[in-house]
Amino acid sequence: MHFHNFLYNYGRPKRIFFLRINKRPGPSSFKKRVYSPKWEMHLNREIVSIGPFYFNNLLFNMKKHGKKYNQAVSLVEADRQYTLVEAVDLLERTNTVKFDPTIEVHFNLNIDPRQADQMVRATITLPNGTGKTKKIGAFTDLGNEKELLAAGVVVAGGDDLIDLVLQGKIEFDIAIATPGMMKKMGKVAKVLGPKGLMPNPKAGTVGEDLLAIANEINKGRFEFKNDKQGNVHSIVGKLSFGSDKLKENIAYFVNTLKASRPSGLKGGASFIDSVYLCNAMGPGIRLDMNSL
Repeated sequence: MHFHNFLYNYGRPKRIFFLRINKRPGPSSFKKRVYSPKWEMHLNREIVSIGPFYFNNLLFNMKKHGKKYNQAVSLVEADRQYTLVEAVDLLERTNTVKFDPTIEVHFNLNIDPRQADQMVRATITLPNGTGKTKKIGAFTDLGNEKELLAAGVVVAGGDDLIDLVLQGKIEFDIAIATPGMMKKMGKVAKVLGPKGLMPNPKAGTVGEDLLAIANEINKGRFEFKNDKQGNVHSIVGKLSFGSDKLKENIAYFVNTLKASRPSGLKGGASFIDSVYLCNAMGPGIRLDMNSL
């Protein structure tokens, strides 16, 4: 929620502190506080101290979308489900940026993410790649650092690389490791884990043949998994790929996700509730699942 207009109209406090969002089942527990020597504001489905009049003004003055975005939204019918061909065509027409935007796909799944047997997690290599390259860090105890660096790995090592990570020098976007090094990486788990960089056998980033793993990642292999709300968010390429490559990537991703249906989901229950496509900073376009 944007407070800029409200603060300029009704007095700007000296300091603003933003509290974390507590995600819990049931009603939203979103909290944000604005501290000032003279007044204090709390938002948690109730109005305290500022009163309903100022709160309504706050909502009215929230930041609105620009002209380009509104024009793009007008091209998409909110209640319509588009075929894959129509949706990819709309991606070009709803582009609002000057750079080459990344194409995103968003799935709403009919799963309970709190149940271990309904989790969705898999790896995928799109037929035409994602258009992005990742910096790979390899933790190896096989003495093949030179071969890994020649294969495109940014940094490779054993205990020395662990020491660099402990010093805060992380120069990679994804980490791979041999099973022997995983035994030693417990001390860097607290550093790499929160960043999502810890190697994991389920993600295909742990193995004896790191050269093969690095080559697959360079070809565009990546991992996708559901979030806490039971959604899957990912990328399927760049707008510059063209319609044919984008359609191939999107169809391949949908089929891969269908094959990842969790065992805990009942046989008669639907797995994918809805699928949306969009480009960077563009509106969502709902896909017709029957067209895939």
